[in-house]
Amino acid sequence: MANYVRYQLRGDTAENWEAKNPVLLDREPGYDKTARRFKVGDGATEWDGLDYVKPKIIANLLSTSDTDALSASQGAVLKGLIPIVVDDLTTSDSEKALSAKQGVVLKGLIPPVVDNLTTADGGKALSANQGVVLKGLIPPIVDNLTDSSSEAKTKKVLSAYQGYYIKTLLDKKANSTTVTTLQTTVNKHTTEITELQTAITNIEGVIVRDDLTHDEGDTALSARQGKVLKGLIDGKADKTDITSLQTTVNGKANSSDLTALQTALSALQTKVNQYSSEQWTFTLSTGSTVTKKVVLSS
Repeated sequence: MANYVRYQLRGDTAENWEAKNPVLLDREPGYDKTARRFKVGDGATEWDGLDYVKPKIIANLLSTSDTDALSASQGAVLKGLIPIVVDDLTTSDSEKALSAKQGVVLKGLIPPVVDNLTTADGGKALSANQGVVLKGLIPPIVDNLTDSSSEAKTKKVLSAYQGYYIKTLLDKKANSTTVTTLQTTVNKHTTEITELQTAITNIEGVIVRDDLTHDEGDTALSARQGKVLKGLIDGKADKTDITSLQTTVNGKANSSDLTALQTALSALQTKVNQYSSEQWTFTLSTGSTVTKKVVLSS
């Protein structure tokens, strides 16, 4: 039967090692049960001055150990996974990372957020909460022209497609044939329109007088005053009397003619006397009346 010799290495917790802080003999191992690592003495250096023995090397990226070391090859793999860092805000490469410096710049560009719908500051952003409020204010969209409900009249809006459809219907109302017919009609009256424009131009600047006291030769008499004049003329004498008088004068003959002329003059004088003793009332176009007594001077 073989004899086996068993060795138990010196070991303790990290707390005890630090508290005792012994000097290990040259090549004497000491096991830290807390860190699960070894230190080897040199015969002169205290525990806290010794380094741990080289840790276990892990050659993968799956280990969760916090005491093992990662191999250099896995470090190279990690390095390849680290994206290239750019220090500007113009690069559009999706495989590159933004520098911390540009992150600070971006942070400075983020506007203040307001959580209300009353702020009128154009330099501030609206909160997501207020976005939800706004969404609730957007009315339902109706995509037909048949909804006649009470809600459709006040709480719903018409879709863009239905607006396009209505525009198409309106455009069909005035097609090219209708436009051509209208243009032809306008062209037929071009001469009349031109004459009217000329007449309007000719009367521009003419002064119209509404009385019978002015004697300018470059002014016009109003229609109302023309009516007044006609009334005065119509009241002066009978057309038959004037014709008879003219016939008598034209004769210029014998005494019988003169006698007839005298008779005619007497009759005319009688008429004049009659008119001179009467009051004449004229009604103007304005609705007012004017009363005049006709007086004829010799």
